[in-house]
Amino acid sequence: MTNKMTMKKIAELAGCSISQVSRALNGNSMVAPEMRDRIQKIAAKYHFRINITSHHVRLCFLKTDFGYFSEHMLAGIEKACAKRGWILYTVNKMSSPKELGEQFFDGYFCLTAGKEFQEKWIKYQKLPLVMLNSYGLYGGEVCSVEPDPYDGSLKVLRHLKSLGHRKIARINYCGDFMRGYDEFMCAAQKLKLSDVVEICDKSFSSERFLEDVKRLTASGVTALFIIHQHLAFKTVQLLKSQGYKIPEDLSVVTYMNEDISEFCDPPVTTLDFDYDEIGKKACEIMAMRLQSLPCPDKAIRLPCLPLIIRKSTGPVPKR
Repeated sequence: MTNKMTMKKIAELAGCSISQVSRALNGNSMVAPEMRDRIQKIAAKYHFRINITSHHVRLCFLKTDFGYFSEHMLAGIEKACAKRGWILYTVNKMSSPKELGEQFFDGYFCLTAGKEFQEKWIKYQKLPLVMLNSYGLYGGEVCSVEPDPYDGSLKVLRHLKSLGHRKIARINYCGDFMRGYDEFMCAAQKLKLSDVVEICDKSFSSERFLEDVKRLTASGVTALFIIHQHLAFKTVQLLKSQGYKIPEDLSVVTYMNEDISEFCDPPVTTLDFDYDEIGKKACEIMAMRLQSLPCPDKAIRLPCLPLIIRKSTGPVPKR
């Protein structure tokens, strides 16, 4: 991003040449550590960023955990950055927005941070922030690119309806808010499925899951849509341990985890995201923000990949 501060002014304040400033801000090693630190502190103080057409853009991918979803999301961002000649770094902890400003990146990608983080970012930072998988919680000065939960719900519900299922439960152990709930219910309404239900809780436990399933099946639920990749194997095993036959008693759909889903017994029908397309679109938005162009008015949502149908879904049981 550009502003009133220039490399010439930074050089004057740091007591060095313009070429030293250029080398320090572009990651060149031919600058003394003390001088590099002085230059970067001055640049950070005045929110200086070199124009993206004249240097290698340095971006940061922020995350708090590393699982199937974050690994593939990072790979999509890396691929899109590489095509643009951008340098991408990964930070494995969620520092405060104020601290992140001292690390001299040109912009940040952030995977599922809370609303408080976004509010502090706007308060303390002038750098571009592109959120990933935020479920539309953010807007204004912060951009958001995410998989479309309505499209995903529609694909899952349409498949289950074609098998005769009418009472379907979406199970969400995602924290304090019902992520994707509205979109799930809208998809059900479009397909004229009036008996779908949502189970939402702050965290997963085997006991809670089995209690939920017992209550759901007693009410007539015949299919589960479990929205966590890492729970595919565990939930299938728990169901089988309690005597449920899959899919004879219950059909199960989860999000994709290629290391687990197809090796479950039975292999699990899954929904997956187009990580390359998400990375491409996120970088398009980042390029706009690096040039001080405004964010889109609302979150950009991209379609999910086609449902991968395996043996965990079958015709509705006769009861």
